[in-house]
This record gives sequence, structure tokens and C-alpha cells, in this order.
Amino acid sequence: MSSARCKWKLGRIAFLLLAFLTGVAPRLRSYQQDGISRLSEARAFLSAGRFKEAEALVLQAISETGGSADDYELLGTIYDAGQHYQDAERAFLKSIQLNPDLPGPYIGLGVSCMNLGQPERAVKEFEEALQIAPRNLGAAVDLAIVSLGQKNYQRAIEYYKLAHTISPTDATVLFGLTKAYFASGDGNDALKTAEALSVIRSAGPPFHFSLGLLLARNSAFQHAAEEFEKTAQMGVVAPSLFLNLGLAYSQLGEYEKAKGAYFKAINLNPADSAPYVGMGANYLAEHQANYAVVWLMRAVQIHADDAQALYLLGTALMDGKYYITAQKYLRNYVILHPEDPKGWALLGDAYRNDKQFENALTCYQKTLALVPRLAAASYFVGYVGFLMNRYTDARSYLKHALQMDPSYLDASLMLGEIAYREGQDQEALACLLPILHAHPANSEVRYLAAKAYLRQGRVAAATTLLQDLTRGDPSNPAYHYLLAEAYQRRGDTSEAKRELAVYAATKQKQDFQRRVIRHSFVYPE
Repeated sequence: MSSARCKWKLGRIAFLLLAFLTGVAPRLRSYQQDGISRLSEARAFLSAGRFKEAEALVLQAISETGGSADDYELLGTIYDAGQHYQDAERAFLKSIQLNPDLPGPYIGLGVSCMNLGQPERAVKEFEEALQIAPRNLGAAVDLAIVSLGQKNYQRAIEYYKLAHTISPTDATVLFGLTKAYFASGDGNDALKTAEALSVIRSAGPPFHFSLGLLLARNSAFQHAAEEFEKTAQMGVVAPSLFLNLGLAYSQLGEYEKAKGAYFKAINLNPADSAPYVGMGANYLAEHQANYAVVWLMRAVQIHADDAQALYLLGTALMDGKYYITAQKYLRNYVILHPEDPKGWALLGDAYRNDKQFENALTCYQKTLALVPRLAAASYFVGYVGFLMNRYTDARSYLKHALQMDPSYLDASLMLGEIAYREGQDQEALACLLPILHAHPANSEVRYLAAKAYLRQGRVAAATTLLQDLTRGDPSNPAYHYLLAEAYQRRGDTSEAKRELAVYAATKQKQDFQRRVIRHSFVYPE
């Protein structure tokens, strides 16, 4: 069954069920009590889903009376409900033959045509029903549903508007109209219609919940949260409700409300990984990576193949500098989603930070193959080439990144670094000085320019840059070491000794922190 047919069928079933529950099912309502008890019983069997028993009673009535248009319409409805669509088609055609002025059999025949994969013929039957009865709610809604399935959104809107004039307080119609407006790109009218639906008294919890989902899918998270809250106020207690409420609040940045909703979802169903993922994502958004790791670890323990949990856990571990542990989960993620460039890029970052450059290069190359027009992908391939001292290849990728994005500062900086390492100080400064002019506060550019100045013997220029760097970041040992060299070159021995002492102290502290990070790579799970 095609996607369009599936969507139409689901929409049709939903409409009939809701219409039946609210007493407006057009075909069932159209049957006249004919005094034959077995037909009344057949309708009851149909409503209960006992299709074989309903069929037997109608066939018995037809055999005794010869059958009326209403009898064959009921028989077609039974066959349609039991998924015997060709039998339904024949029954509806017989009904039309007996009385061509009834809209119901045309609607039933249109339904059968849709289920047989004949949407254009279905449209003709629904339109015929509407010609006979211009204010037939069922025909108007069916035409709207078919139009939605065919992505003819303007036609769907027209038929839903017609249905709305027929039944102004019909929640099913307003929901369909909201959906059609969103599909057409008319967000304003969609929200207006959603608001009209939201205040209808007959709209029960299923409508508010479904409307919340529809609004969330279209990024109307504030309105979605309101619909989910209404559903909860009506007494619904379900993990899916509180999960979606949490997701809506997360999108709004209302993290405390989101956490409250996620906790309710967890209490109702602790075996579902989704609310744990939501909690972890919240903590990541709040820059609390360690808390995020705890929740995301739990999500992965519950569901080892939860791709979103794996990616977010890898992200949280990277933020906490647990690079080796991050590799484990990110490898699992790219196995599940080898087509996702961001997964390969993040795994490449994990390898690069752990100095596994060959593995990092492989990941970045896969990223570049997936998004060849992304400057960042080309840059990171070049960057790892630089770290591996493969300057020729690195320069090629860095230049390619700049061709795609001439403002890519890091690529220009890296080209300057390569030129410096190859002893081409003038070329290095040619790369660096324009960046320094545009970004005078960039510490990396100033540090590299200072090194080039110092090697050229331009001690005063180097000293000025390095003094600014140490004032701005006194904890960086590299700045103090190079400044000590600059003081030594200009003959200021006492200042040089002082800077070397600061260098030694900051270097010792930095080395200790790195050892802690390196030896705590297995996060306590």
C-alpha cells in the first residue's frame, strides 16, 4: 500500500471512529430503521467489529426481500470495514443501481476505490455524492482527506472549509483544516484554526493531544505545550503525554518544567529510554555535561541502540574530556547511522583529542565524502594532516576550505602555522596579519605572529604581543616561556627569569590536569 493510501486510510479510519463516537458518522446515520430486526442487529454487529455476523444477517435479509439500496449500502460498509474491498465495491455499485439519488453509496464506493489504489476514481465518486447532497459532511471530509494525501493542499483546505460550514463545531474537521494549513505553509491560519479547535467543548483529550503533536511537528512549541497541559488537566496520565510535554518545554528553553514532565514520564514507564534522553539533552543545553552523562548513560543502558542517546552521550563525554569513552559510544552511533556526517565528525574529534590521528583522519575523510561542499569538513582533514606533519596535503585541504568560505579564520591561521613551521616567516605573517587586523583579540593569531616576529629578530613587536597575551591568559605556560625568550634576547635577564619561573609553575599544573584527564578516561558507568 502506498504512503498516500496509508495516510488516507488512517485519516479515514480516524474520522469514522471519531464521527461514530460523536454521533455524526454520515453513512451509519443515513440508514433508516426499516423495521427488520436483523438489520438493526447487523448494524450493532458492525459497530462492534463483528463483521462476519453482520454480513450473514444482511445477506439473509437480502435473500428474503430482494434487497434495497440501503441493504446493499450496509453490506458494502461491512465489507469495507472487513477489508474486502472488491466485494464492497460490488455492493455499493448494486446500491447505486437500485437508487442513484442516495449520496451514501457513492461515498462508500469512493472509500473502496481508495483502498483499491484508485484515488482519482474515488474523487469522482465523492464529488458525485456532493453533487447529490451539497452539504454532505462525509463527502466533503473524504475529498479533503484524499486531497491531503495527494499533496493538493489548497483543494484540501477548500473541502475542509466546506465541511466547516456544514458542521462548525466538528473537532475532526477543524483538526484536518489545521493540518492542511500547516501543510500548505500557512502557519498563521493554521494557528488560528488550532485555537478555534482548542476551545471547542466537545474536543476531548485525544483531540488536544493530537493537536499538540501536530503543533510540535510544526515548531509551534508554546501552543503544543498548552494542548498537552490541557490533556493532562482532563485527567489523562500517560508516559507519552508527559514525554511530549517535556520535549515541548525543552524546545522553549523552560528546562525546569521540562524536567518535571520527564520525571512523570519516567515514573510511569521507567523502561523507556526517551525521557532519560530528554533529561540529558536538557543538561547539555544548560552546559552541565556531567549531569547529562548520568542520564544519557542510563538511557543507553535501557536501550543500547538508541541513536539519539548515543550521539548526545558522545557529545557530553567530549565536553567532559572523556575522549576514549566517547569513542565507544560514537562508534556505535556511526554503525547505526553511517550516513550522518555529524556523527563521523564528532568521532573524529574524539580521536583527534586522544591523539589517534590516523583514526581521526579516516573519520574526517568520511565526513568530507558525505558533505563535500562543507568548508569545515575540508578544514578538519587539513588540520589532522597538519598534526601528522603532512603539510603538503594539509595545505591543499585548507586552501579548499578557504575557496568555499574565504572568511574561514581557522583555515587561514593553519596555513600561517604551516608556513611558520616550514621556516617561511614572511609567508606566515602574510597569512596572519590580515587576521590580526580583523580580529585583534584573537590569542592564537597573536601568539603565532609573536613567534614569527621573534624568529625574524623583531623582538619589540614580539614582546608587545606576548605581554598582552600573558595579561589576558596568565595560566598559559607557552606564553610565559616565549615571553621569557623575548626578554632574554633584549637583555632583560631578571624579567626572563621571572617569566621562566611562572612558566614552570603553570606547566606543572597543566601537566597534572592532563594526567588526570588521561587516566580517568573510563567514566564510572
